[in-house]
Amino acid sequence: LESNDEEVKLSAWEDVPDLIEDGLISKEEVAAYKESFLKLLESNDEEVKLSAWEDVPDLIEDGLISKEDLPPRPEL
Repeated sequence: LESNDEEVKLSAWEDVPDLIEDGLISKEEVAAYKESFLKLLESNDEEVKLSAWEDVPDLIEDGLISKEDLPPRPEL
């Protein structure tokens, strides 16, 4: 969840809901890394940024981030 490679980090975050469901990580553990995901929303890599924004609704629905956590959404 904190890789230096943004694509690896994004891939890990995309798997988080399944990892929680399978009992491999807790919501509390994920919460400690929330800032790592939020940085992806402001990535200089447009593809990473777009993919991260696409994951936002699922992460909000799962209670892993909140709307208040989000930076202003750029025009994509």
